[in-house]
Amino acid sequence: MFITGRCQAELNAAVEAIGKNVRAVQSDVSSLADLDRLFATDVMASLIHQAFLSDKMSPNV
Repeated sequence: MFITGRCQAELNAAVEAIGKNVRAVQSDVSSLADLDRLFATDVMASLIHQAFLSDKMSPNV
Protein backbone atom coordinates (compact mmCIF):
# COMPACT_ATOMS: atom_id res chain seq x y z
CA MET A 1 0.00 0.00 0.00
CA PHE A 2 1.19 3.49 -0.76
CA ILE A 3 0.23 6.58 1.20
CA THR A 4 1.13 10.13 0.37
CA GLY A 5 1.00 13.44 2.17
CA ARG A 6 2.84 16.68 2.77
CA CYS A 7 4.11 16.11 6.32
CA GLN A 8 6.84 13.48 6.64
CA ALA A 9 6.39 13.18 10.42
CA GLU A 10 2.71 12.33 9.99
CA LEU A 11 3.53 9.89 7.20
CA ASN A 12 6.04 8.17 9.45
CA ALA A 13 3.43 7.89 12.21
CA ALA A 14 0.91 6.45 9.76
CA VAL A 15 3.42 3.84 8.58
CA GLU A 16 4.02 2.84 12.20
CA ALA A 17 0.28 2.64 12.88
CA ILE A 18 -0.56 0.65 9.75
CA GLY A 19 2.31 -1.77 10.10
CA LYS A 20 3.50 -4.02 7.30
CA ASN A 21 3.26 -3.56 3.54
CA VAL A 22 2.96 0.21 3.48
CA ARG A 23 5.21 2.79 1.90
CA ALA A 24 4.95 6.53 2.48
CA VAL A 25 5.88 9.02 -0.23
CA GLN A 26 5.99 12.69 0.73
CA SER A 27 4.31 14.90 -1.84
CA ASP A 28 1.77 17.70 -2.21
CA VAL A 29 -0.96 16.82 -4.73
CA SER A 30 -1.50 20.51 -5.44
CA SER A 31 2.08 20.77 -6.76
CA LEU A 32 2.68 19.60 -10.32
CA ALA A 33 6.38 19.18 -9.57
CA ASP A 34 5.57 16.93 -6.61
CA LEU A 35 3.16 14.88 -8.71
CA ASP A 36 5.84 14.45 -11.37
CA ARG A 37 8.29 13.33 -8.68
CA LEU A 38 5.70 10.98 -7.18
CA PHE A 39 5.03 9.26 -10.48
CA ALA A 40 8.75 9.09 -11.25
CA THR A 41 9.22 6.87 -8.19
CA ASP A 42 8.44 3.20 -8.23
CA VAL A 43 4.90 3.98 -7.07
CA MET A 44 3.54 3.91 -10.59
CA ALA A 45 5.51 0.81 -11.53
CA SER A 46 4.16 -0.99 -8.47
CA LEU A 47 0.58 0.05 -9.18
CA ILE A 48 0.83 -1.16 -12.77
CA HIS A 49 2.38 -4.42 -11.60
CA GLN A 50 -0.36 -4.97 -9.01
CA ALA A 51 -3.06 -4.24 -11.59
CA PHE A 52 -1.46 -6.71 -13.99
CA LEU A 53 -1.31 -9.41 -11.32
CA SER A 54 -4.88 -8.88 -10.18
CA ASP A 55 -6.06 -9.05 -13.80
CA LYS A 56 -4.19 -12.32 -14.33
CA MET A 57 -5.54 -13.80 -11.08
CA SER A 58 -9.18 -12.86 -11.58
CA PRO A 59 -11.45 -15.56 -12.99
CA ASN A 60 -12.61 -15.23 -16.56
CA VAL A 61 -16.23 -14.17 -16.66
